[in-house]
Amino acid sequence: MPKIRIERFDNGPVRCDTYVRSGLRERQTIIEDRKIPLTQREKDDCFDMYRCTETRRSNPVRKKTSNKEPPQLWFVASIIAAFGAFCLFMDSVFVTSMGVTLKLASFEILMKPSELEGSLPSCAIYMSAIPFVFLIIFGMFAFLRERVFEKASLVLIAVPIFIIAVLVHWSNQIMNYSAGYMYSISPGYAVLGEIGCSVALIIVTVCHLVTGLVSQKRMTSRRR
Repeated sequence: MPKIRIERFDNGPVRCDTYVRSGLRERQTIIEDRKIPLTQREKDDCFDMYRCTETRRSNPVRKKTSNKEPPQLWFVASIIAAFGAFCLFMDSVFVTSMGVTLKLASFEILMKPSELEGSLPSCAIYMSAIPFVFLIIFGMFAFLRERVFEKASLVLIAVPIFIIAVLVHWSNQIMNYSAGYMYSISPGYAVLGEIGCSVALIIVTVCHLVTGLVSQKRMTSRRR
């Protein structure tokens, strides 16, 4: 029969310490002799079956962390370049004749430039070819991915700036080209999309350069 509680042994006074074990009550006092170690049989006799020997440990609440990684900058830049290439199918020029507005997409202008050469200025035809520049940039990101920023970061800044300047200049020329009040030409929505894509490419490239400089400074500070 296990003993309910034991305060002393025949070998002399012992010291009672609280210890976490398994049982039926919240805590259990164990008789532990610092001078004379207890045998296994004495430890079994000291077991109190009516006391709880184990305290439940409260599991710390772990914050749920999402495994989704934020999109990388090269992926964002490739999407921007793809949208710029998609401007090939958007309205590039609005031609108004006799009160009727005709919308011409860049793809339509490039398919028949000889037929529209007399009715449209040459800058409108050149402006329709801008989406192919974004298509080339998209192809660079598709093959090189993040290495494009390392090899052609300055190109990704210079080319969009050039595109913005050229589009603004050509748009002014198109708006000034008219044959009286019965015939007028204005730039379409594709020009606005191409300018927006150019600005977005510049922002993404600058952000990549800034993050690269910050990470390099952190690495050098840790090494020191």
